[in-house]
Amino acid sequence: MDDDICTQIQRPLQGRRAETVIDNQQRIVALCEAAAELAFDVLEVGPGPGGLTRGLLAEGARRVVAVEKDARCLPALAEIAAACAAATLR
Repeated sequence: MDDDICTQIQRPLQGRRAETVIDNQQRIVALCEAAAELAFDVLEVGPGPGGLTRGLLAEGARRVVAVEKDARCLPALAEIAAACAAATLR
């Protein structure tokens, strides 16, 4: 999967409404490592193309449920869900 998926789907990097876009890889890794240590299931609302989703799964999250309404992001999330049994797309 292309690392620049936000550009492909023309999603702005600045969040709208209450969105927060994490575009710093070091922050993503730190969040994912912390979540994996807690061994919780994760509900990710508005995951976009799944940058944080992939990180959570890579760090060993027990389960990640991603809920996304932007149809442009669904192919990328479907690819993640197909590759990992711990990922669920809604």
